[in-house]
Amino acid sequence: MAIRPVFSCFLDNLLLKVQQRAQMLAQRNLTILGCSLVAHTLLLGPLWHTIRVLAVPQSHLGKVRSTIIQFLARKSLPVVIFQTCQRSRKESGLAILDPGTQHAALQLRWLQSLLLPSSDPLYYDIFISDILRHCLRLFSVSPPHILPLLLPNMRSSTIKSFGCFNSLFKTMNKIDYKIDWQAFDIRMVSELPLTQVYP
Repeated sequence: MAIRPVFSCFLDNLLLKVQQRAQMLAQRNLTILGCSLVAHTLLLGPLWHTIRVLAVPQSHLGKVRSTIIQFLARKSLPVVIFQTCQRSRKESGLAILDPGTQHAALQLRWLQSLLLPSSDPLYYDIFISDILRHCLRLFSVSPPHILPLLLPNMRSSTIKSFGCFNSLFKTMNKIDYKIDWQAFDIRMVSELPLTQVYP
């Protein structure tokens, strides 16, 4: 059996569980604030662990988001747009987390270990980070593992096709950061096109 259909089947089952829980909980007589609390804890809570360790496609996260919108819309008349639901409670929102944004935030854990190595890392952090670094070096345009993370044009099509790296790269693209070229050694900078260093 191919890996992709198994993964798709797993994600479909996960979505089905969220939808079934939402249907069951929608029968309760909850206020809109109660619905937002239930959405956070019982519907989205179990999902966060899965999307932290897996490269979940945006299409799947969109379906989860749609399920949450439908769950919240049952208790709100007139129907409130999702951006309003995402606002904090101080701004008259429901503080609902967007699955796509949360997925990117959860990927920061892996990016942090690749970009800023800890002085006292946990064993599994060392193992996973070493594997990620090795793959970045092996399948990228340049040997230093950090360059493909920081510079989109240094990412080979091979490394972009790997699911976990695709998620990491999308997260890096969302982050607004400045590169401190003084932190790089001359060997790394010499491998870059001049337009990268002096745009």
